[in-house]
Parts: sequence; C-alpha cells; structure tokens
Amino acid sequence: MSMRDSVRAGIPAPEASVLEIGPLYRPFFLKSETDVIYVDHADTDTLREKYRVGHGFDVKDIVEVDAVWGDNSLVKCAGRQVDYVIASHVIEHVPDLITWFKELQAVLNSDGQIRLVVPDKRYTFDFARRETALQDLIDPYARRTRRPLPANIFDHMTYVKKVAVAEAWDKPLDSKKLEPLHSYEMAMSLVEDALSSQNYHDVHCWVFTPYSFATLMLEAAEYGLLNLECVEFTDTPHYSLEFIVFVRPSSDVSVIKESWKKMQQSVRVAVDYPEIFSSLKSCVAPKGVFEGGSLSREIQLASALGECQEDLNILQQELAEAQDDLAKLKSELSMAKLKNTAYEHSRSWRLTAPLRAIQRKFSNR
Repeated sequence: MSMRDSVRAGIPAPEASVLEIGPLYRPFFLKSETDVIYVDHADTDTLREKYRVGHGFDVKDIVEVDAVWGDNSLVKCAGRQVDYVIASHVIEHVPDLITWFKELQAVLNSDGQIRLVVPDKRYTFDFARRETALQDLIDPYARRTRRPLPANIFDHMTYVKKVAVAEAWDKPLDSKKLEPLHSYEMAMSLVEDALSSQNYHDVHCWVFTPYSFATLMLEAAEYGLLNLECVEFTDTPHYSLEFIVFVRPSSDVSVIKESWKKMQQSVRVAVDYPEIFSSLKSCVAPKGVFEGGSLSREIQLASALGECQEDLNILQQELAEAQDDLAKLKSELSMAKLKNTAYEHSRSWRLTAPLRAIQRKFSNR
C-alpha cells in the first residue's frame, strides 16, 4: 500500500469531514470526494508566489486555500469541528508543537482522529541534525510562539545537508562529508531578520526518527503535555523518507503511555542504520548479506548480528585457551630457570668447567 493509500484508508468518504493542513498541490482528498477544508500558513496567491521557481511542480496546481492558520487558533480558522485532520510533512514546521497538538485536538469531533506523515531524519536533509528532545519544546510552548524562533532557524539553516534517499538507505553516510545546503552567513542573516521583524521563516523546527518520535510523545504524556493516543503506526518503508502515525484524543494517561511504548517496540530498529552498519561491516558476515539480494533489511541485520556474536564467542574461547597455554609456558620456563640455576651452583658443574673451556676453544677454530 502506498503512503497516500495508507493515509486515506478507513476514512468513509463522502460522509466524513476532513481538515487537511498544508495540502499544497497534492491534497489527499479533493472537494469532489468528501467534505474537506484546506488550511495553510498562507493564502493561495502567496503560496503560488513562494513556490513559483525551483520546486518541480506547476504552481497552478496549488489548491485554493480555505483558511489561513496564523495568529488565530485552528478551530477559529476552520470555523467548525471535523472527523479527521490530515497533516503531511507539517509537524516538523510547527513552531509550538505542544500548543499545536492541543489545537488539533480542539478541532476534532468527539471520536475524531489525526493522521500524520512525518519525515524520518535518517533519509532527509536533516540527517546531520540531532533528534528533538522534550526540553526543546518548552521554550516555544512557554512563549506560545506562532513563528519559528531564532534557535530553530539557525539549527535548520546551519546543519541541513544534501542527502540522497537511496544512498542513505544503502550505506553509512559521514555527516562531515555531506554538502551543506546553506552558509553560516545566510543562517545569521535570517536569525537577525527574525529578531527585528515579524517575517515568517519556514524551516524544519523539529527532527524525528520513528523511535525518537515515540519517545518524545511518551515523555510529553508523562508530564501531562500530551493527551493523544497512538492508534496506528507505519514504519518508514524501504527507500522512503517518511513514517505514518495515527493518533486520537484520550483522557486515560496509562492508555496513552502504553500506546507510545507499543510504537517504540514496533519500530524496526531503534538506532540509526548508518551507525549499526558501520559496526556490522567490520564483522565476518555471511556472503551476500550486504550485497543486496532478496533478504529484507531487518533479516540482514539480524543475520549479521548473529554471525558477529558467533565470531565473538569463538574468539573469546580461543583467547581463553591461549591464555591457559601462556600460563603453562610461563610456569615451565620458571621451573627450567630454577633447575638451571641449581645445576650451575652444583659441585659437578664446577669440576667440569675445564672441559667446557677446552670444548669452546676447539669449536671457535
């Protein structure tokens, strides 16, 4: 199933009401399919001007925006509640993530659901950036900011790198060797502009992997900052760059926490593939494991890890045997030295000294 089909699955069009945030030129639902409201951070004309050059699509295809989500809350923009909210590649742009989740919850009907498509930093230009932690969300939440803060702008502009999705899947990448997309000077100019004006600088404020996202949501729930339960999760498909999370409001903290723990446990691998592959390739792995083939990436990793563990066990056994042999040789050498010392101080050694001197004299001729 494609990402698009996964997001649409189970939504009963045309009966369902949908609010889609940031549809741009490829909405998940057309107006002719169901009751849908298009919301974005700018109106249609502004979006078409923004994306006019260098984005690979015809700006005429950008949908007519129904509501602009700026300083007003989402429910005020939409004017009513809906059954579903869809936000694809939106969450990473939101300046105040905690308030955003509260606004999403407020715009939903009682049994509504939020469907998120989230970029996985391991396969995007965010590769070299660190994952977002809960403490990163507190400053914008305390400020109730509606624009990316200077720290968000600097982090994005300074550390985004040129990354090819397929290359990131196929081999470990060295973040130090990746080409920066922006200069330090450009980053600082935007920071200064953000401080001196009300201009909105659209950047990735937050960075996630599936595991870090689940961990962040779990911690937010533990502190009472999140009242959303994870009801479905689709891990990042091979050679893709995004994962899918469906959430719904819940008042049961234990259910919320368990749902995010379940997502943590269902993530394919909890650490970055580049890190684990750099370690695995130094081990003796079955022929072909790292050469493509029909094995899935998970099976490759499990197979290689098993081989590495077997190699380690063999090496540890050989080391223990070598240490035993060395101890025996040291003991035998000590005994031989003692015997030699005793013999050299014996009466027979002294009596035969002239004979040894004659033998050395003839052997040197």
